[in-house]
Order: sequence, then structure tokens, then C-alpha cells
Amino acid sequence: MESYKVRLILTEQDIRKLSLDAKPKNVEELKIKIKEKCDLQYDFNVMYEDSDFDNAFCNLEDIGDLPASRATVKVFAEFNRIVTTDLQSNFYGAVDRYTPRFVTIFKSKKGTVGEKLDELMQQMNTGKEADVTAMRTLVLRGLPILLGDDASNFYNTCNVSSHCKKI
Repeated sequence: MESYKVRLILTEQDIRKLSLDAKPKNVEELKIKIKEKCDLQYDFNVMYEDSDFDNAFCNLEDIGDLPASRATVKVFAEFNRIVTTDLQSNFYGAVDRYTPRFVTIFKSKKGTVGEKLDELMQQMNTGKEADVTAMRTLVLRGLPILLGDDASNFYNTCNVSSHCKKI
């Protein structure tokens, strides 16, 4: 039995060549093979180059739409990637990563901005090493001061069912 070649587009920067034992029997089997070979942990839709439309990508709903020996398919998972990303952890991870640099910048500022940042740092400094929450608070409270923005309008929170409110 001859192998089935798949040109798989995960992103514009990640395009892979997959060699399957045979053409999958259905779309679900193709998705399973793609998940296994690429170690994908999320659900996605598969799109294929449709020769009826000048090879524009269309959703693959019938495996019979794929050519007999090889195909170019595209994984479409943007919505799933966005809704399955832990935004809070990513945000706090970035804050934690850049905190030492922000503290250095805060300490280097002079004038009115420097005085405000110094006052903020003194409030956070209790004589012992600051915990993660205190350092995050320092950076998040110091950022609007550093940028010269009104701290009362700098952060907002929004829910799907409500209007934004200041935090």
C-alpha cells in the first residue's frame, strides 16, 4: 500500500510534511492522525485546497474531497487557541518576567515621576523580601505613573454581559 502525503499548514510559519500509511477513511481519522503526529492537544477544523475554487481553502467535510495520493490541508484552530489560552497565567507570567527590569527603571526615574515611584516602592517595602503579589502590585501600580497616565482610568475590567468598569 502506498503512503499518503499531506502538506500540513499549522501556521504561516509552521508548515509540515506528513506521511501517512494510507489515505484516511474519514475526516475524523485524519484529525486523529494530525493530532498524533504533531502532538496537538486542542480541537481544530481541517481546511483543504479546493481545486474547484482555484485552490482556495475550504472546510473539509468529506474525505472524498481530498486528492487520491497527496493533499495540502490547513489546521484552523484560532478560536480554540484563544479560548483555551490561560490569559491570566500568561499575563502574570509576563509581569513576573519583566518585574526586575521595571523595578530598575522605577528606581532610575527622577523628578515628580521618580518621587511618586519612590513613594510607591517604599509602601511596598516592608523590610523583608517582597512576595510575588506585592511585586506584581508594585509594577501594575507603577506602570501608569511611569507612562504619565491617569491611574484611575488606566485599568478597566469587562464582562461579556456588562459594560466596562474601572478597577
